Amino acid sequence: MWFSNLGFPHSELSFPYNRYGPGSQKNITFNNLEDIWNEIDIMVEAWTDNKFSLGRNLYFNLPQFCDPKLIVTENDYLIFKEYIYQKEYNLSIADNLDSADARTLDLFDLIHNEVNEIKKYLSEEK
Repeated sequence: MWFSNLGFPHSELSFPYNRYGPGSQKNITFNNLEDIWNEIDIMVEAWTDNKFSLGRNLYFNLPQFCDPKLIVTENDYLIFKEYIYQKEYNLSIADNLDSADARTLDLFDLIHNEVNEIKKYLSEEK
């Protein structure tokens, strides 16, 4: 979300490489995507900061140890595009709340919150 709105950093990392993991707080040799996701899982589990959103935290920390383009999938873009269409064209995601897909509701709520956090961040930058 943050990277698609604010841009991806330039990265020349290729496996294997050694970087400091902000979640595990130690130097790690990253051999594959699984190693990256393990570090992300540690960061997400340890995240307790109420000042900044998890998305903002990941936006500033991921480039320290990985190329974010490796973990943002085509499916992520499709979900974001679906959210935009729903908001922009006032489309219903279900006939009623009871029939709405719970995962879609969770994802749209997460996207909505992060969009607001991005706006907040951009207003702080002015």
